Amino acid sequence: MSILTKIKNSNDQQRGVLLAIVATILASGFMIPWKISTEHGSVPLMVLTLVLAAAIFNSAAVVKQHGIAKLWAKPNKVELTLGLVMAVFTLIGNFASAQAVSYLSPALVATLMRAEVIIVAIMAWIAMGEKIGHRFWLGVIIVIIGFLIMQPTVDTGGDWLRGSLFALIAAAAFGVMAVLTRKYIHSIDSITLNAHRLWFSVILWFPVHQEIPEFSQLNGTMIFYTSLAAILGPGLARLTYMNSAKYIEAKTGALVVSSGPVFTLIFAMIILSEIPTQKEIWGGLILLGGIAYTLSHELKPTPSPSGLKN
Repeated sequence: MSILTKIKNSNDQQRGVLLAIVATILASGFMIPWKISTEHGSVPLMVLTLVLAAAIFNSAAVVKQHGIAKLWAKPNKVELTLGLVMAVFTLIGNFASAQAVSYLSPALVATLMRAEVIIVAIMAWIAMGEKIGHRFWLGVIIVIIGFLIMQPTVDTGGDWLRGSLFALIAAAAFGVMAVLTRKYIHSIDSITLNAHRLWFSVILWFPVHQEIPEFSQLNGTMIFYTSLAAILGPGLARLTYMNSAKYIEAKTGALVVSSGPVFTLIFAMIILSEIPTQKEIWGGLILLGGIAYTLSHELKPTPSPSGLKN
């Protein structure tokens, strides 16, 4: 059975988790070309190329789903407002993640950015009243133990501190976007919102950086890898994750995404020939165990008042 068929035939909670898993795999793949891009261009130019390529991709997705007339139809005010707000966090998050991956390995950055699960849980509790049970926090503790075991033995200064700080800033920015998506998901069209978000990001890039890139600054290799990252991350991964928010709570989606470092390790091993250490392997297994423990409770069917299962 294909993954698309399995998603289609699942109940709402299972569908949401499966979509979040697909989004996690795509986002983990994003880290590899994003890392390669840092070797061929400046971070600001990388971010501009990323959001521009992703905006074009998402506009094409809008046309495919709704027809070309949707591009000049009267915009939804909620989508416009959210698009503008999320564009700010998009620029912050992508700039910070690019800086982080220039100091640290893709797998380590992906690991540090999974602090998003705690950030999302707290913000979702404050903004939407999503309850945080003891089982969720126990799962988070297991996930954190896995994170700590995966960490390399490094000095407490220099690249480690700078890379860690940027990774946590990126996690906070993307966490805000996840909560906003969950809060308004039933009032917006996810593909259209994503297109608005990315085009606003392109527009805002210029006043933020106060420059217009010259043709001589463009690098074919950087454009290729950054565009590939754009399709995987802000394009396919973000759309899939936004759709998962229709079916599961923000904290559940964030917990699923916490498995990202494991997939990033696998991709880095295959593509970049980065062989994981025993610590990274054991840490990854513990991390996945914490996620599985929590999801096994989150996905239990809720009994009806009559005692029958829904």
